[in-house]
Amino acid sequence: MNIRLVVLFVVAAWACSAAGAELPEVESVFGMDYVGDSSYLALWVPVPDGEVFAGVRWYNNDSLTAIPEIRAQAGTSEWPSSIEDAVVVVEDAFGGAMAWSEVDFGQAITSECGGLYLYFKLPEGAVIRDEGAGGGFGMGYCLGEGARTSWLSEDGLSWNPMAEGFKMAAEAVVEANKSAHDVLVLRLPESISESSETVADDDSVPLAAFPMRATPNPFNPSTKIEFTTSASGPVQLDVYDIRGRRVAELIRRTMAPGEHSVVWDGRSLNGASCASGAYFVRLVSVDGTTSERVVLLK
Repeated sequence: MNIRLVVLFVVAAWACSAAGAELPEVESVFGMDYVGDSSYLALWVPVPDGEVFAGVRWYNNDSLTAIPEIRAQAGTSEWPSSIEDAVVVVEDAFGGAMAWSEVDFGQAITSECGGLYLYFKLPEGAVIRDEGAGGGFGMGYCLGEGARTSWLSEDGLSWNPMAEGFKMAAEAVVEANKSAHDVLVLRLPESISESSETVADDDSVPLAAFPMRATPNPFNPSTKIEFTTSASGPVQLDVYDIRGRRVAELIRRTMAPGEHSVVWDGRSLNGASCASGAYFVRLVSVDGTTSERVVLLK
């Protein structure tokens, strides 16, 4: 991934309020030194049972640069899906200069699966240069809470996780009128739901009872990663470190349905031996996305 983060300056941390709501403390503002025409930032938001969202608020740097669109999609906290199935809820969202900003969705939304993703399309060519109006697109971030909630993508299809200590200064705005009509209920993308049904009902492919596993685990010097696919299609299998950096690419090709395996020898993209510690193996296939934690011991 060519998107590169730039932490431009440190903001004095504070907690302020908007419409009576206590807002998180902002640590810093980050932007990118290059953004293509299809770059997105994904934010996962939990949706308690019965909760409805009317809009979104975020800490904005440049009041002169608009966010081209914000999309929403039902999803679990594990990993974002393609933005192709996401619904556009805001277009041309302008915020304040070095300030918390808020926009309303065209229609109140909720999710059927307990969570949703908000996808912020990044302004093409956006480069952060300075703080405030005219300084370029940037968004605030807060200290993380031990769970990954943010990802970046160059194409809205493949996602690169941000470190767990990185939590975007953005959140959904709860609809105050609980009896609001015309609420859009977001459902899991059909591609994920249908592939799950195919795995359960298709007796022609002897799928194992696990989506992916690594043995041995912990391992030294190598581990065998086994997984299944229910249909022919593209497969991506990568290894990330605990900071969310991709350290190894194991598979990136079209594969037939069935059981597959590959060995990771504990080496990085440049062939160097990786340090001892925890890593995450991520599988992306026609059946969705899953990940497995592995531990390298030396």
